[in-house]
Amino acid sequence: MKKVSTLLIVMGLSGGVCLLGSLLFLAAIYLDKASVMSLLGLAPR
Repeated sequence: MKKVSTLLIVMGLSGGVCLLGSLLFLAAIYLDKASVMSLLGLAPR
């Protein structure tokens, strides 16, 4: 049982992190498109 609960906690944490990241990304795009574009251009492919 402990493995299952640990797996659920890890999945929940990773899901929350993914949601937070995407929300921050969308907010950055809406707030300042120019800086996001420059960041994407500077970021290594």
